[in-house]
Amino acid sequence: MNCSAGPFGEEALTYSAASGQRSCSCNRADGNEARNLNRYKKPHENQNTFYRTKPRMILMKHRTGRNTHLIGAHCKDRSNMAAISEIANYFTECSIDYRRFWTDGKNLAMHYGYWDSETSELQDAISNMNKVLCRKACIRPGEAVLDAGCGLGGSAIWIAEHIGARVVGVNVCEKDLQTAARSAKERKVDQLAEFRYGDMRATGLAAASFDVVWAVESIVHTDDKAVFFHEAHRLLKEGGRLIIADGFLGKERFAFSKHQTAALNTIEKGWAISIAMPDEYLQAIGKAGFRNIEFKDITPNIMRTSRHIYVRGILLHPVALLLRALRVRTWRGLYNCAACTAQYTMFAQGCWRYGIIYAQK
Repeated sequence: MNCSAGPFGEEALTYSAASGQRSCSCNRADGNEARNLNRYKKPHENQNTFYRTKPRMILMKHRTGRNTHLIGAHCKDRSNMAAISEIANYFTECSIDYRRFWTDGKNLAMHYGYWDSETSELQDAISNMNKVLCRKACIRPGEAVLDAGCGLGGSAIWIAEHIGARVVGVNVCEKDLQTAARSAKERKVDQLAEFRYGDMRATGLAAASFDVVWAVESIVHTDDKAVFFHEAHRLLKEGGRLIIADGFLGKERFAFSKHQTAALNTIEKGWAISIAMPDEYLQAIGKAGFRNIEFKDITPNIMRTSRHIYVRGILLHPVALLLRALRVRTWRGLYNCAACTAQYTMFAQGCWRYGIIYAQK
C-alpha cells in the first residue's frame, strides 16, 4: 500500500498545537469556518413528537434550552455510566438494522462509504473508506492497531485480512463484540483481530502499545471527546498515528434555522451522538499532545452513501412504526429511521460535514 497517497494530497486543514493556529494547505478556501461549540442536551423522552416535512424527512421536535458546554465537558444531567448504557442500548437494539439493511456477508463495516471514479456499488464504497484511511495512516503488516468503538468489527477484520496488522477492537456493546469475534474466526483472522469490552475513553490497556489508533464514526458517541484524545495519546507509541473519520457540524448552531435545528436534534437523538465543529476536534487533539494535525473535508465523496441511508430510513419507517405498535421494538427504531432521513438534508444544506482527521504523537 502506498502510504504517501490518499485524500490529503490536494488540500488539508492543519492545526499547530504550539501556536494554536490553523492553516489551510489547499488550492481553494474551505468555507464554514469553525468556532465555538454549542452542545446538545438530551431532552426528556416525553418531550419529543414526530412530524413529517417536505420532502419526506422524518423529524422530532425537541424543546431544548440553551446549552453551551464545550467539547470535553461532562453533561451535568447524566453520569458516564448512564451515557455508556445509552450507547450500548442503541447498538444492542439497532445493530439488527445495520446487519439486515447495511452490511453483507463479506462486509461488516457500519460506516459511510467513500465514492470515487472507480466506485460503483455501496459495499465497494464502504471497503474503499477503509482503504483510504489505511493509506493515510500508513498501516503496515504486523503493526498494532486499536479500533476504538469497533462496532461489528468490520474495519478491524478488514485491516487484519488486507493489511496483516494486529487489531484490538474495543466496544461497549457485548452483542456486537460477540458478532465481531465470531466473524473474525469465520474469516480465519482471529489470531490477528481480537475484541474486548471496554470504554474507549479509559481502555485499561498498556501505555505506548499501539502504532495506530483508529476511530471511525465512534467519537461522536461520547461527550468526553477530549478525554478520548488523551487516552489515544497515552496508548500510542512515539510517532504513532491517530486516524479519525466522522461527521462534523458544517456551521455554528446559532446559524441554523428552526427546521435545521430540529433535524440536527433528530440525528443526535436518533443515533445517540453529539456532533462538534472540526476546529473543536483539532484544538482538543493539539492540547492532548499530538502534532502534524490535519483535517480533510470529504463530504462530496460520501454523499451517495448519505442518499442510500436516506432511502433506507424512508423504507424502514413504516416497519419501525409497526414493530413499535406491536411492542417488538422500542422507540429507538423510530428515532434511528428519523436520523437516517435527516442526515441527508443536513449534508445537502451544508449543516453537516464528513471529514478525516490525521495526527501523530
